[in-house]
Amino acid sequence: MLPTARTQLWSREDQAEFLAAADSRLHLAFMLLLYTTRRLSDVLAMTKGQVYERDGRMMIELRQQKTGTLVAVPAHRDLLPLLHARLEERSGGMHRHVSAAPD
Repeated sequence: MLPTARTQLWSREDQAEFLAAADSRLHLAFMLLLYTTRRLSDVLAMTKGQVYERDGRMMIELRQQKTGTLVAVPAHRDLLPLLHARLEERSGGMHRHVSAAPD
């Protein structure tokens, strides 16, 4: 059973139970929270334009809250299939490829 108190951490078994029951969008949101350490509001506001491929690597563009600076971070390997599936779903199989960091 999943913990309910805000002070409790989920075990790997708790995470697996949640992800097994989650639809694909909720699965992706959870994994973005886990691997980007962004706040829920930041993850919910993300757009497909923030995810792109550069030099063969899937990147996620994030804005630093303190400085406002845009940074591109490589997507964790566990995120790759989820990001590819979501991008294909939303764009008919197309996603952005860039050879340098976007402006």
